[in-house]
Amino acid sequence: AIHARSRNRQIAFLLLVGLAFFSVFFSFSRGSWLGGILVWTGLLVVYPRLARQLTFLVLLCCIPLALTLLTDQVTWARDRLATEETVEGRLLGGNATWGLIQAKPWFGWGYDTHELYDEQFRTRVLNLAVNKEHSSHQTYLLIAAEMGVVGLVIYMFQVGWWLVKSGQNWRYLPRSGFLDRRLMMLLWLVMLQYFVVSNFTEMIHSNYVG
Repeated sequence: AIHARSRNRQIAFLLLVGLAFFSVFFSFSRGSWLGGILVWTGLLVVYPRLARQLTFLVLLCCIPLALTLLTDQVTWARDRLATEETVEGRLLGGNATWGLIQAKPWFGWGYDTHELYDEQFRTRVLNLAVNKEHSSHQTYLLIAAEMGVVGLVIYMFQVGWWLVKSGQNWRYLPRSGFLDRRLMMLLWLVMLQYFVVSNFTEMIHSNYVG
């Protein structure tokens, strides 16, 4: 959108960006909401003037919609923020996954075995009763439980390597143009979104993109 020469193409690209953030809201996923907020904050740093203008336009459009056509969706979103049941499930599931990691920290229990063994490690957390099954809901804990710390390090190594190389090559990137420093920052915002969402859900077995 920034580098489009045609005004119509620029507007079309900006509408696609708006549709993407609109879809993040309609996911009704708190992890996605948090990731979206962080990405939007990043856009305020990368493209401050444009992001501020878009923020104003979004508020101008969304406030009337929230009071009319989208009242049911806004109510559901408010209920999602207030509900404690899924939070309790994540605490219980995460605690069981942590027990798996402590029992076999280095090489784990084997791929796709979390649901076979996690019941052995389910205990009360705070005052929460263990009354039903809960999955891990945390990608990185799940990897550590099934493939161990070694597997988690191997999985994360490539991202760490890219981060180091990004820092090393930052000064060689142009300050303007399409392939500039800002493009690399945008790509890291994509990584940030997936990282945040993966901390709220189990992305390995349920979502291969994750």
